[in-house]
Amino acid sequence: MTRTFERNHAHCACAGAGFSAASTKRKYERSRPFVVKHLALDLDVSFEKKAVSGSARLDFSRRAPSGKALVLDAVHLELHGVRLSLDGGAEITLLEGSGYSYDGEELSVPIAEGGQSGTLVVDYRAVPQVGLYFLEPDEQVPDRPRQLWSQCQDEHGRHWFPCQD
Repeated sequence: MTRTFERNHAHCACAGAGFSAASTKRKYERSRPFVVKHLALDLDVSFEKKAVSGSARLDFSRRAPSGKALVLDAVHLELHGVRLSLDGGAEITLLEGSGYSYDGEELSVPIAEGGQSGTLVVDYRAVPQVGLYFLEPDEQVPDRPRQLWSQCQDEHGRHWFPCQD
């Protein structure tokens, strides 16, 4: 005996607008023709300014032959330098406008067509509003030790270091 089951979507929970409000702007992950294989942060912490400064070193490789740029999330970072080396070659300093672009939210570094892997070093400073939290003694907890902690889940890493968030 063979049974055939049909699903009547008009009567199930998935009918209609779904789980978000109709006015919610749709957001999709962008294409990532390059993947970051390793990220190393070398940072100085300023509790007084609630800021970090230093460098992020990102080792990456090509995933898609048609990829033109390594794009990183980097919200409101103060960039001090961007350096790139491809396929084990010499490191070169990139200039904003001709070697990379930064709009306050995304750092985009063009990668030559033949480049299969490389290292990008970004020198920067950040005063994060989310993602990195500074705690110090206060009136309510005068014995609290100084603490610094991160919470990068969901998309908060981008507020204190350049990454594919």
